[in-house]
Amino acid sequence: ELPVVGGEERLLLDRPLLFGDWVVLNESLYFLTRESVDQTHHWKIDELALGTREISEFRRGPSDGFRVGLRASPGGEWFLLHETFNAEIDLMLVDNFH
Repeated sequence: ELPVVGGEERLLLDRPLLFGDWVVLNESLYFLTRESVDQTHHWKIDELALGTREISEFRRGPSDGFRVGLRASPGGEWFLLHETFNAEIDLMLVDNFH
């Protein structure tokens, strides 16, 4: 966190977040984590209240996918989680592409 008027920056979280795995909305930072217990995978959205810096669990659910991302509507009416079920990628070389 870096104040708009300047000053010292402060650490908000003690863990790295991947791009696309967090949303700032209504004075809170919502961030996505993944858990695996006994071959069962779960996603979890935690909420960091920026005013108090308290972290609480917002939502949790099962995950069958490889990669999960988080988005939200501008007013916070809905959150969207998307999963990629397959990590395969096709790479192609296109000659003379204009």
